[in-house]
Amino acid sequence: MRKNNGRKKRINPKIKDVYAYFEVKGVNLDRFIESVRRHGVTLFNIKKTESRRLILAVNLSDTEKLFAINRNVWYNTYKIRRIKIGGRNYPLYFLMKNVGIAVGVILFLTVSAVSDDFIYSFSFTGSGSEYHKEITAFLSENGIKEFSRFSSIDLKALEDSILSSNDKLSFVSCYKSGNRLIIDSALSQKNTERLSGRETELKSDVSGVIESIKVYRGTALKNVGDETLAGEILVAGYVDVKDVRVEVNVIATATIKYSEKYDVELIEDNEGVAVSVAEEIADKTPIGYTVSKSESGGKFFYTIELFFTRVITVG
Repeated sequence: MRKNNGRKKRINPKIKDVYAYFEVKGVNLDRFIESVRRHGVTLFNIKKTESRRLILAVNLSDTEKLFAINRNVWYNTYKIRRIKIGGRNYPLYFLMKNVGIAVGVILFLTVSAVSDDFIYSFSFTGSGSEYHKEITAFLSENGIKEFSRFSSIDLKALEDSILSSNDKLSFVSCYKSGNRLIIDSALSQKNTERLSGRETELKSDVSGVIESIKVYRGTALKNVGDETLAGEILVAGYVDVKDVRVEVNVIATATIKYSEKYDVELIEDNEGVAVSVAEEIADKTPIGYTVSKSESGGKFFYTIELFFTRVITVG
């Protein structure tokens, strides 16, 4: 009668490209390898790490056969320990062995995909956020509320609609962040009543990177992401119609991200204070900053680069 050693039989799904990796210890390992192969077990990735120790892999479905060969042929002469399970299709094997987890993953992905399309809240940023009540009312009037679907909204068209509905705004950008609809807006630099309607170009008055540019009349000479210099023309006063250039007055708006650098000297190491000093000198609120610091003679020298957004509108 064979003694029951307490080993439970493992039932492994037969999936290609899933391997069990083992550590084998004993004398004359080459003899063990040949014996295993003669008994129909294919070995992979054989690596001898020491004279009496090697690492090898077998198809996961051959795991019990490997133990059986050692038990029945070699009478457990070799010490065999499974290290891990791996291979290209291991994730599929794992899910098949853990049906509950697989179902949970599927449900999670399904719910995430569906819920990601819903608006849970609105956020208002920029100087135009003081008109968030008016913007919220406009959104509601147009059927955009909490739990509306992002997929049913043309964000570019919404930007133009909000902008045209409020003459106090010169710039509007709408974008998705998680389940929030972000409405970034800027107040007009000048009153609509004072717009001459006779502007022939839109020029940048700062050097920086263009974050957005909207042209209602004219031709854009720059694109989003382009760098621009102060005094450079962003939108020219012409349009090409059937290869004929026609002069027009410009109606356009652009948002430019630019930076200013300030040097601050302190007798103590305090980055927060240095940034606050730079902001006071700039006398305007930045959208971000970077800091570089050096120390000499017991003093701390900071170079603070503050980043700002400039909205330029003509029309």
